[in-house]
Amino acid sequence: MTKAEVLSINRERIKDALTSAYEGVLIFEGTIQYAVYIWEDGEIVLYEQAQGDHSYMIPREMETRALYYIDTIGGSPINLWDCANEAPPEDADERQRMEDEIIAWMVDEYRQDLDERMDQLIDEAAMTDEEEVI
Repeated sequence: MTKAEVLSINRERIKDALTSAYEGVLIFEGTIQYAVYIWEDGEIVLYEQAQGDHSYMIPREMETRALYYIDTIGGSPINLWDCANEAPPEDADERQRMEDEIIAWMVDEYRQDLDERMDQLIDEAAMTDEEEVI
């Protein structure tokens, strides 16, 4: 099975994994990133890394499944309060409640753009699949 086929078959599960990774990045204010992989049998791996880490996963020697890189979710440190129209409250409980609301809003916005991103990832995989055959 090609990478494009694996991505297409597991599209919704990959979108869920990417969303989960993005939420994790927000919760940790961008200090971590996730490299997202999928095994040819559909098992998805979120490889948690420090922000800016360039290490990557490779299958062990005895592994018979193909491992495909999907995307890295992260980028730079995030100040959630840059997205709010007000300063953070001094009350810790209120601050946490508002941060949770900001994260939920940002995750919803991210999720809305995932169909387009998945189309790009599948198209890129199809081009790579064709190059490997030649």
